Formats: sequence, structure tokens, C-alpha cells
Amino acid sequence: MFSSVALRTAACIILCACCASGQISQFPYEEHFDLSLQPPPGWELVGFTISSTTPRSTPSCLSATGNTQDRVARSPHLNLRDRIASELVFYERRTSTAIRYRLSVSFIDDSSSFKLAVAHFDSIPVAGSYVERKCTIPGAQLTGYRGLRLVFAVLRDSTSSSGVLRIDDITLSTELQRDVAIRSVTAMTGMTSRDTVMVAVLLRNGGRESSPPSNVTVNTCQESGVLAQTLAPSLTPKDSLLVVLRVPPLPPGEHCLTCRITVDGDENPANDSLSVLLQVGYPSAAIVVSEIMFSPVREDEPEWIELHNPGPDTVDLSGFTISDNSSSKALLTSQRTVLSPGRLLLVSRSPDLPFVYQPIDVSVLVSAIPSLNNTTPDAVVLRDGSGRTIDSVWYHPDWSDPGISIERVDWMLPSIMPSTWKPSQDSSLATPGRQNSVQRMDLDLSMAGVHVQLFMDGSPSVTIVARLRNSGRNGVHDARVVIFADTSGDGMLAAEEFIAQSSIGGLPSSDSIDIAIVWHNVPPGRFSCTAIAQVDGDERSSNDTAYFDVVASFPPGDILVNEIMFDPNPGKSEWIELFNRGVRSVDLSGWSVSDRPTTSGGQVRTFMHGSRTILHPGGYAIVAADSSLFEQYEWLADTAAGALTVIVNRTSGLGLNTDGDAVILKDLTERTIDSIAFSDDWHLRGIGETQGRSLERTRIDIDGNDQRAWSSAPGPLGCSPGKANVSRIDVDRSPSALNISPNPFSPDGDGFEDIAVIRFSVVSPTVVVRALVFDIFGRAVRTIADGLWTSGSNLITWDGKNDNGRSMPMGMYIVLLEASDPAGTAHIREKLAIALVR
Repeated sequence: MFSSVALRTAACIILCACCASGQISQFPYEEHFDLSLQPPPGWELVGFTISSTTPRSTPSCLSATGNTQDRVARSPHLNLRDRIASELVFYERRTSTAIRYRLSVSFIDDSSSFKLAVAHFDSIPVAGSYVERKCTIPGAQLTGYRGLRLVFAVLRDSTSSSGVLRIDDITLSTELQRDVAIRSVTAMTGMTSRDTVMVAVLLRNGGRESSPPSNVTVNTCQESGVLAQTLAPSLTPKDSLLVVLRVPPLPPGEHCLTCRITVDGDENPANDSLSVLLQVGYPSAAIVVSEIMFSPVREDEPEWIELHNPGPDTVDLSGFTISDNSSSKALLTSQRTVLSPGRLLLVSRSPDLPFVYQPIDVSVLVSAIPSLNNTTPDAVVLRDGSGRTIDSVWYHPDWSDPGISIERVDWMLPSIMPSTWKPSQDSSLATPGRQNSVQRMDLDLSMAGVHVQLFMDGSPSVTIVARLRNSGRNGVHDARVVIFADTSGDGMLAAEEFIAQSSIGGLPSSDSIDIAIVWHNVPPGRFSCTAIAQVDGDERSSNDTAYFDVVASFPPGDILVNEIMFDPNPGKSEWIELFNRGVRSVDLSGWSVSDRPTTSGGQVRTFMHGSRTILHPGGYAIVAADSSLFEQYEWLADTAAGALTVIVNRTSGLGLNTDGDAVILKDLTERTIDSIAFSDDWHLRGIGETQGRSLERTRIDIDGNDQRAWSSAPGPLGCSPGKANVSRIDVDRSPSALNISPNPFSPDGDGFEDIAVIRFSVVSPTVVVRALVFDIFGRAVRTIADGLWTSGSNLITWDGKNDNGRSMPMGMYIVLLEASDPAGTAHIREKLAIALVR
């Protein structure tokens, strides 16, 4: 914007040119007495001087001291031949002793033959201040004169005062045929670089005729181009019009705008333009607070604040301030300091911040920022140089623990909302000068959780429900979830461990969706699974994955109760032996064994846990109440021997009754895998003392609740934990109809060949079997089987005793086996000799 001095200087230069031709012909005529301390060209002063003391507009004014004589100031000659003078405006100032001076204003020609008194002023309302004097001129009486002068006269009186009267800023206006003027320009305040600026221009037709439509423009004062323009309608004489123009957003800073009106034939270009100064500020969130460390705990760590420029424009931080919840403000910097788009900057009271967090690749402004509260709520308020609030944060100390910064999730969310802030999740507990660990990305598909539902319908299937969440700002398209299961147990994901995937078309920002995926024919056991959310261009991979376990039931009978020590010697441990007769390794962690529930529902249930719980095919696992087991059976301590021992540390034992109980084995899904209801009567008759002797399973091909599947552990040790059972009988699937082994056999209780195993096979799908033992005299001494329903291959046993439980003497015996189908259409009758020896 041009200064008033420069504009007036230009006006005076024009007047000098007019005066050089002898007369003032351009109106309005202005005189500010600003060229020098000499009278302006064409002015004649008698008793008046040009003074630099107390002018209204610097540097000078017209001054008269005392009233002891007439003091006169005459203007240059005025050419009013084709003009109608309309108004005279000037400003007057008097000292207190000059209040009663008479000031006369008139027009006169050089010959004094014509004189027109305009006004006289005998006093002033207030001494020591300039007042505006506005005189209406009967212009018609002056029209036609070419050599009139404007005369200011201080008339002599008898008071003989030495007071001072000053006159400044004289304007003589004339009526013109066509004169549309800009009377005022107003621009809206508080504008930011994102706002359209509304500029109001007041037009007035001061001419004697209606004006044609006029073009109104807004330019920068440097005339760098038209910012806005409009066409104003015709104005009648003395009419006014307010025109509003919309100026596009301007960069932050001070702007000088010039409004200009263009009217064809306008006779007074001096009032065709007017300038205004406009201060444009930064918009809200041009700079945002992105991280705050209000409670540092590291040695020498100061409090600090991180700023971020999220917008497209570079921001000059000079003049910016930071304050807390109080009114005190700390200046960030008085020097030009720019923060480019996307960049970060740290503010701290100490220059040592970069030494606490290394490396820090951004600038650190050292400023006397106020101390931030760490026990009561506080605020961080950022203002620009005009005092406009750019960003503000109200935080509560509960938002994070001491030593952990709070990070902004999304600069687009309101900073005063608690959900906009989260504690840093970075391993350094803060991210000064780096991307926030919780920052919301443009494209970010996350895994919000996984729910697993297991169905047992013959072949187990699992429904895996994965919840995907669009945590980013933008919508997600063509996303998918992929499921892997670590079936190999090596902790790694392999292509062959892929289970299934499912896709979605789209997901809006902040929305979630549940995706159900079915895994058919899940193998039994526990599997560590991984669900991965995938979308092209995902900017944060750390939240794409969810880990979960799938637990599927084992088939009943895969793991068998194989040996039971329910009545140990005094001071020794109860234990149960399990046998894996399946084809896969089984993790027994989380499995349980329990006894028979009481009538009131009470039950001793023991869960298996430990560092070694994998039971391989064909392997044995010992579940013991305490570690005294290792003192009794030293080979169990040798892990290389292959037996798995699980110590459950139950001082009260496994809860097994000495006269009989039950052992119930359940897997992780609570499915019963094996259940044995045993009795102490299952021990061999005549074996003597049974305390300290286990029941061992002799047959795994029949129901374990059948007494024929169990026998007393033979030998002096009375058990075989972690080893194959001594009296175990393996089913022979050979095609022979009848076979006995061993033959001969010796039922003497030494654990060697004590049982005769009688194997047979039938062709019919289902038969009823009857088997008898005869002595050499043809007498039936023992019924081994009677009404046994079976098919295919099977076996029965003889322990060398008769039906009364008495041991038979040595000798030869005959085994007779008869089998027939229910329809009686097929019949088998086989006999075979067997020798009993002692």
C-alpha cells in the first residue's frame, strides 16, 4: 500500500504542474503542506507560516501565531469557469489561548472586486485537537470565474493573544458531470489461507448525471493481476451502492489490496481507487500437536512436544506460541523457521533432547514452554503470530503411564477427543521425530479378532470367524483373509499348511466385517493357527495377523489306559500308564485323568501339564501323583529310554480306591478317550498279596472294561511302567481257524508263559462262540467262552484253572471251539490239544 505521504506528494506534483500554468484546473484540489517548510507553489502567506509543529498529517501544516494583526493565507488561482464548487473540507487546531480567534474563509479575486464569504469560525469545541471544518459552497456564484483564490484569514482583535491556530489537509471539491467514487473498502477480518475473502466496496455517484455501468476490480497493490471483478449497475446522481467481491484464498501473511472502479468519461480519477490492508492467518490444523511427553522418567529427559505439518503448504513458525492451561504463552521463535509439508519438529526447553533419543532426524526448537502437568489435567495450545488458535489438546495424565508419551492417532480427528490419543506402543516408549506407532494410515486393514467354533459330527469341522476392521482413512477394496495351521508343529508357516481363504469386495473406513471360514476334516489335536488380513498397498503390517489355537477331539481309543497302580506300597505313588496305539503324536498337555464320580458328584480330576507332554505312536506315558516314582523305577528318569513321565504333584494322590474305581481319560475338548471301571477282583486268583502290584492290560483289541482285557502284572516287581506289559497278548490276524500259544504253557505265576492264548477266525460276518477245556478223561473242566458274539479273528485265554478257580494238574488237555451263525446255516467245530506243565 502506498503511504499517505507518497500519495500526497504525487498530488502536489500534479498541483505544481497546474500552478506552473498559473491556475488550478484539476479537482478535487488538495493541499497538505507536506513538500517543505516553504509555502506550496502559488500560495501567498501574510502572517502565516509553514510549521512542522503538531501537523495533522506529517510533516507540516499552516500555522498562525497571535491576533494582533490580520493574518492571511491565499491559495493559487482556481479555474472554476466550467466547474461548480461544492464543498470545502479542512482541519483546524487551536491552543487554549486561541480558542476565540475569528477564522474567516472566503473566495476573492486579485482585484478584490469579487468576494464570496463561505464561513467564519469564532471558536473551537476542544483546544489542542484537530477538528474537521466542512463548508458547503454556493458553487453557482463562483461558476465562470477563472482567477479566484481561496482565502483563510485570522482577523485582528483587541485581545492581543499569542495563541496558535493551525490549518491542515485542505480539500476543495467541485461538482462534475460524471464522477463515480470509491468511498470505502472493507475486507473481512480473521481470514485464513483456506477462506474466500469478502471485500465490500462502497460506490457513490458524485456527478450531476447518472453513471453508466462500471467495472469494479480487486488487485494486489503491486498490480500482479486481477483477483476479483464485477460489473456495478448504473447509479443516479448522489446515489450509493455497496458491491461485494469474492477474492480467492490468499497465502498467509499481510496483503495490500487495491479496489479500482472504471467508468467511461469519469472526470475525477483521483477517487477511483482505494487500498486496504488484509492480514491472512494460518487455518486451524495447519500445524498439529502430534505427540506429547508430559511425564518423562529417563535421566536428563525434558518435557517435549512434537509438531506436524499435515497440509500441502509450508508454514512459517515465526511468531507462533505454545501455552498450557494457563494464560502464559511461550514464543517458539522470532526468526523465520519453516516447516515443510509432512515434516515433524520438536519443541523442548532443553537442547539435550537429541541425546536422549538417538537418532533424531528433525529440528529441535528450544523454547521456554510451560511445564506440563503429570498429575492433573492440562492443555497444550498452539497459536500463530496473529494469536489465532491453530491446534489445542486437553489431556489427562491417566492417558499413559510415566515415561510413555501420548501419540496422536489421526490428525484429521478433533484433537480434544480422548479417542484421538493413545499411549505410544513403540519399544522406545515414544517416537520423537518419527512416525507415531499408533498413527492411522490411509490404507490399513487390520485383524480385529478370531472366534473358533468346533463341531463334532463324525469328522470334525471347525468354523473360524475372523473379524476384519478397516483401521485406515480410506475405503478398502478386494481384501481377503488367509488361514494357516502349523500342522507340522515347527512354528513356521509353509505353503502346504494353507487351510483356506475368503475375500470381500469392499469395506468402508472404520467399519468391520466378520468372515466365516470352514476347516473340514480337522486332524485331532491342538494346532497353532494364523489368520492374516491382506489388501494390496496396506501401510501397516503389524496389525494384520491374529494367532489362535484350534483344538479338535481325538477318536476314542487312540490313547488307552494301559496299566493302573491303584494300591501302591506304603509311601509310594499312585500312577496310571497310558499307551498311544494310534499313528500320530499326541500332546497330552491339558488332558485329564479322573476317578469315578461319587454319588454327590465329587471327583478327583488331574490335569496334565509340563515341558514334556508329547506322546509318540507306540509310546508310553506315566501319570504319577509325585516324583517318588523315579526312586522306584529308575529307568523312568532316563528320557532317552523313551517313556514320558508327567508328574502332577498331588500330595493326596490320584484318588483311586484300593478296592476298585475308575480311570477316565479326557482330551482338551472334554471328550472321553478311554474309560476303565476296574476292580481289585481283576487280579489273578491265587497270586497272593496284590498291594504294590498293578493291573496291566493284556489285550487292546477288546473293550477295556472287559475283565478278560486285564491281568495282574507278573514277576517280583509287580509292574512295568513305561515298558510293554509282560502279559500283553497281541491279536494274530492269521487265517487259521484255531491256534493255541504258547503250547505247552506253564501257569506258575512267574510272568512267563502263564496264559494260553487261543486264537480263532471265522468266515461268517457274525457268529456265536462256545469254547470248553476237557481233561484226558473227557471231562469238561473249564468253560472259556459261552455265547460270545464275534466276527473275523478273535482270541480267548485260559489261565490253567478250572471253573472253580483251582489250578489244574500237569498234563494234556483238549480245547473244543464251536461257532455258529444266528441262522444256523454255518457251523464250525474245531479241537486242539494243549499241554499244561509246571
